[in-house]
Amino acid sequence: MQERSERTRRGLLTAAAELIDERGYAEARLSDISQRANVSKGALYFHFTSKEELAATVQQSGCEQLDRALKELDQANASSLQTLIDMTHFVAQGLVTDPVMRATLRIGQEQAGKGLGFVDFHARCVDAACGLLWRAHAQRSLHAAVSMEAAEALVASVISGIEAEVRTGAEDIGLSHRLALLWELLMRMLAHEQVRDQLRFVEPMGIDGELGTGVASV
Repeated sequence: MQERSERTRRGLLTAAAELIDERGYAEARLSDISQRANVSKGALYFHFTSKEELAATVQQSGCEQLDRALKELDQANASSLQTLIDMTHFVAQGLVTDPVMRATLRIGQEQAGKGLGFVDFHARCVDAACGLLWRAHAQRSLHAAVSMEAAEALVASVISGIEAEVRTGAEDIGLSHRLALLWELLMRMLAHEQVRDQLRFVEPMGIDGELGTGVASV
């Protein structure tokens, strides 16, 4: 019984993420979500009291994916710059392939400033990336002349660029290739040569929605 209830809950989360991704938060109706999940509206209300709670749970799932990825990448990589590069590959692949992550981003974009308590996923990704940049600064991996304000702006632009490419229908392979070329260029400006020579710019082996155990170390 508990297993069936959990399957129903997961199905509702998947259906909600797909419809929010396709139509936006405002147009994703609970009746359509329950229909896509193939459950009654009563079953939906058994698990979630409102659309706000359902959307917040979708966002929680997307944020947990990011947090798990960061933790695993940190454990796999000796360099904060490598974790930064790999994190952007994770976000890029997630936004291309995973409706939960896309819905997490879209909810934050559409509901920002409306007082509903939703997460700004874009800001969360930028904050995580900038945190890794500052760690790299503390590790003396960056050129001494690098302005951290400018470096943060560059990193934020990388995240924004990923989101923009996904909105225009970029495919995972092409986006990953462009992201690798971009990081190779940016690290020439940001990182010491001996640090840069140890970096891998392509996505880590085995990266997926759960990140998996195939994350390559540096």
